[in-house]
Amino acid sequence: NNSANLETESTSQFGPHGGAIYARDYFYIYDSRFIENKARKGGAICMEYRVEANVLQNCIFEKNSAVQEGGAIHIDTANTVPISYCSFTNNSAPSGGAIYIHHEHEGNVEIQYSNFTHNSATNGSGGAIYGDGATLIIKEYTRFINNTATQFGGAIYSDNVVIRDYIYFEKNNATYGGAVYAI
Repeated sequence: NNSANLETESTSQFGPHGGAIYARDYFYIYDSRFIENKARKGGAICMEYRVEANVLQNCIFEKNSAVQEGGAIHIDTANTVPISYCSFTNNSAPSGGAIYIHHEHEGNVEIQYSNFTHNSATNGSGGAIYGDGATLIIKEYTRFINNTATQFGGAIYSDNVVIRDYIYFEKNNATYGGAVYAI
């Protein structure tokens, strides 16, 4: 088991997967900052394969970018990933400006008490979050403000999304589905 409280800031690091962290095993990250990290997938963090448990709590993700997917985080795991009390600001990628989720198996991504502001999908969908295959659960006072996508879902693009308990959308923009595009 691994846990971390860390701060990463990088203007020149570029990795293929996860500019700061690439995870294939259990991890718990709390009270951490990820600023200006870059990668092909998951500008700051890339989670892949059958990671047993991932927890992100009280983290800040700012100005991270990815060449392909997930400006801040790329998730491709079969298990539940809880994200709470996190802030995502000015992250960008062609799809999934802040978070890109792809699950070929069952799994959930649960987001609560978090803020998504000024994230962008520069050549695709999901200005803040792109979800494919996983159940995306957005709950309890999560806010989406000024996120943009060039195609679908200014804030959220997902094929399986549950939105509940005081979620706030303001000034999100896309060609289709200014705030949410659910298929």
